[in-house]
Amino acid sequence: MAAILWAAAAIALLAGCQTTGSSDWEGRVGEATYADAVRELGQPERTVELSDGSRVAQWLHRKGEDRLAHKILYGGGPSDIKDEPRMSDKYLNLTFDQAGELLSWRWSYK
Repeated sequence: MAAILWAAAAIALLAGCQTTGSSDWEGRVGEATYADAVRELGQPERTVELSDGSRVAQWLHRKGEDRLAHKILYGGGPSDIKDEPRMSDKYLNLTFDQAGELLSWRWSYK
């Protein structure tokens, strides 16, 4: 019985580790729409309309973490001491044309 509970807990933990938005955006350029992205990723954190009518939408993909915690978990050398105390947040930026079709994508860091 204990083995079944451990297996169920492991499955639940692994299911909780899945991230949204891990799509192959390069393969979806020209096919995906703004509505598809919102359905898959939720509402963007930020949206900017450009002068040509296209729109850039930005989603937080991964929150930056404390470097000390990262070093404790994954290790780090003495030269890393000069690093910023916090790692950057990672954002997914999708650009859509006036009709809402995906034109391009890129990662950005803040």
